Amino acid sequence: MSKQERGVTLKDVAREACVAVTTAGKVLANRASEFRISRQTAQRVHEVAERMGYVPSHAARLLRSNKSGLIAVFFADATDPITAGILHSILKNLPAHGYFPIVTVEQEGLNEARATWQRNRVEGVILCGDSPQVRPSLLANLGRDGIVSLMAGNYRLPAKTPKSFARTATVRVDDRAGIELAIRHLVEQRRRRIAYISGPATSFDAVERRNAYEELIRERHAPIFADNLGDERYWNRGYLGAMQLLEKHKPRVDAVMAYDDPVAMGAIKYFSDNGVRVPEDIAVVGFDNQPEAEYSIPSLTSIHQPVDEIGRKSVELMKRMLQQQAKPEHLLVSPRLMARGSTIKG
Repeated sequence: MSKQERGVTLKDVAREACVAVTTAGKVLANRASEFRISRQTAQRVHEVAERMGYVPSHAARLLRSNKSGLIAVFFADATDPITAGILHSILKNLPAHGYFPIVTVEQEGLNEARATWQRNRVEGVILCGDSPQVRPSLLANLGRDGIVSLMAGNYRLPAKTPKSFARTATVRVDDRAGIELAIRHLVEQRRRRIAYISGPATSFDAVERRNAYEELIRERHAPIFADNLGDERYWNRGYLGAMQLLEKHKPRVDAVMAYDDPVAMGAIKYFSDNGVRVPEDIAVVGFDNQPEAEYSIPSLTSIHQPVDEIGRKSVELMKRMLQQQAKPEHLLVSPRLMARGSTIKG
């Protein structure tokens, strides 16, 4: 049987690259630096593997190292472009770091997901998105199973923050820095009565953003104007929030910050329906810089979430925890302001 028929093996690659089989295995598992294998040797092994068309066997890897190289990615809310962007980045970066993803969607259910993870002996789990299924008990069970966990992006806020949350790594946007960018921009546009339309109280980033708004406005000794809505979501929340703010506050506010872009667009719709001009009469800022922001009328000023960086840093942190036994970290990624027509006159 020829090599083409049986497939190129790790032993074939090692022989061609003039290294030991164990050395070739460590290089192709992206662990060369960990074992102090020279850059020249690692490069030669990679070049030989690519030229010979070597495809690593998951079973062989498990036998060699007793490590599966598999990372489970639990994906919530397929309709949210921010979560989808983070997921895309994670799936792009995992293979580059020597890991293989197993994607589980929220609709499959947590019990089925955990069974899949245990059956495939995953080394880590990345929880991506705001899911009510991500409870403290899940994180505690993962820890007891010896599975490293990380939450990427937004997540559901528990009633109390238990130790299992503190032991779980997180990578997310710096919400406070984003709110500060928005307030500074509005002040530069000579806005003084800045209001806020909040997000759902169960969402971690919604709580962080509202708290940041209130704290930063107090620091400026300015009045706080915030909505008092219940469980309304997305565009309708923005529409009702804008209605509440205008009916409640006299003189009228001259700027509105929104929890996210759909909420901001809902507010703009209310203003348009009621003869309030944006940005001439009132400025509006969203958060997340979702694709629709650039195409709303007027185009929406928003705080950009660097989803690609969040995904990349999530994978890098997971790798450090697995290969270097690094402690869980809580990383914040810097946002940036995208100034557009909803805040800038003329």
